[in-house]
Amino acid sequence: MKIFKKIQRKYLSSYVANTLRDLESYLSERNQWTPNPELIRILTKLLSNRNWILIDDLLFINIEKIKIESIFYTMDELELYCEEFIKQTQSFCDHETNRRPKIIIEDEDVSDKEVCIHHFLQVENSEELKMSLARINKLAMRLNEHLGQTTLARQQILLTIIAPTLVVLLIIVEQIYGVIVNEAH
Repeated sequence: MKIFKKIQRKYLSSYVANTLRDLESYLSERNQWTPNPELIRILTKLLSNRNWILIDDLLFINIEKIKIESIFYTMDELELYCEEFIKQTQSFCDHETNRRPKIIIEDEDVSDKEVCIHHFLQVENSEELKMSLARINKLAMRLNEHLGQTTLARQQILLTIIAPTLVVLLIIVEQIYGVIVNEAH
């Protein structure tokens, strides 16, 4: 039985690696491999669609040591920032104002900090990692819906504002994919 799990894992790792490579190639040709909620949503969805078997204790151990730079210590802080972003930019999306929005956050420390992925996501095992990836997907969907309410020009302005946050999420997802792709080889 164990041999079948290994074969299934190897097959799924190869499938995800090839799909990721094709997606990156396709989007890079069109200059669309940039931090945006739709890309993050697609990448997290690819991991969740019958590929949860790839998110196991071995993957969790391999990502434990990976560090990222972020202005946020935890996913909770990032989510609060995104909620503030949505709330404070709604009038701009609705064309009630033409003034470029500035997101005001109460925490004054906006310098980059180095934090481990597992600490940032606040996970202690592979099951919590799966839930955290689903959380990232949900947040990306919410941001994507918010940005979809307005014109393309206003979307670009809002993407510029939220880009540092999206970069953090994209790096986390890319790091997880990096571990999976290394396992596939």
